[in-house]
Amino acid sequence: MSVDSKKITSASLTSDRSNARTENEHEAFQNDPGGVSPVNNNFWTGDECSLRLRVFEICFTLSFCFWMGYGFTHWEEWLTERGFHLNAAESIGQRYPSPFPLLNGAGVLLLGLVMLSSSLALIFNYWRRVALLVLFCCALYVQGADYLSSFTLNKLYIAIYASFS
Repeated sequence: MSVDSKKITSASLTSDRSNARTENEHEAFQNDPGGVSPVNNNFWTGDECSLRLRVFEICFTLSFCFWMGYGFTHWEEWLTERGFHLNAAESIGQRYPSPFPLLNGAGVLLLGLVMLSSSLALIFNYWRRVALLVLFCCALYVQGADYLSSFTLNKLYIAIYASFS
């Protein structure tokens, strides 16, 4: 009888240790700001660490600045009448939407200044919602004005800035 009681005791000790380990792991997951608890499985409904989203937002805005900065290296051909652009009839013939009106030189520089200031405001978390809305409108304008040179990346900027704002 004493042998059986030792087996039960060792089994219960092992069980208690694994339960304690599971509880400690559960507490560690709960204390982790971005962790997902395996016990509650609250991935879809639980709280999420906002730091990850904020880092993504900053990196995404930096890539937007880089991509638009590349466009501004040839700004006269990009968004003014000097470059090649389809007219409305050609756009509809290619099944593209009608293009937005093009800017003059001062308008392109103003657009660049607005994009840069909104990007900085978003990165430094100053009037975040307004900056997101302005960046969404800028990305939408660039897409509509020069549909041929706007790639999938610009469509992603439109979608992400619209979902964030």
